[in-house]
Amino acid sequence: MSVKIFVAFLCAAIGTGLGFTVSRLYAKTSKYYLSVLELITELKRNIAYRRDSVASVMKGFKAGSERLGTQIAEYLAFVSTKNGELKLSRGFLSSSSFSDIVGFFSSLGRADGDGQEKDLDMYYKKFEADYAAATEKSKKYGPLAIKLGFLFGLCLGILFL
Repeated sequence: MSVKIFVAFLCAAIGTGLGFTVSRLYAKTSKYYLSVLELITELKRNIAYRRDSVASVMKGFKAGSERLGTQIAEYLAFVSTKNGELKLSRGFLSSSSFSDIVGFFSSLGRADGDGQEKDLDMYYKKFEADYAAATEKSKKYGPLAIKLGFLFGLCLGILFL
C-alpha cells in the first residue's frame, strides 16, 4: 500500500513539475519581449545622439533574455561576414513572432537615421503589444499551468491506486 501512495505522490510531483515548466515558458516569453523593447530603446537613443553603428551598440547591449542574447550573437556573426542570409534561432517563439523578429533584425542598418527611427518605432509598437499579450498570458496561465499539472498528476496517481 505504501508503494501505491508513493507512486501517487510521485505522479503529483511530476505533474507539478511539468506545470511549472510551462509556467516558466510563459515567463520567458514575457522577459524576451521586454528585452527586445529595451534593445529598441537603446538603438533609438543611439541614433538620436551618438550615431554609433548598430553592431557596436549590440555588442555593448546586455540582453535580459538568453534567447535574445543568442540572436544578437547570430546577427553580429551575420554582419561580420556580410554574406549569405540572416539565420536566427527560433527557440520558443511562435512562427509569426519569429518572422517579426527576423524582419526586425533584417531592417537594422538598412536605412538612414530618420528611416531607421521610423522602422524602430513601428517595431517597438508591435513588440510592445506582443509584450503586453505575453505578460497577460503569463499572469493568467502560469499559475493555472502549475495547478492543472498538479491535478493531472494527482488524478493519474489516484488511478494507480
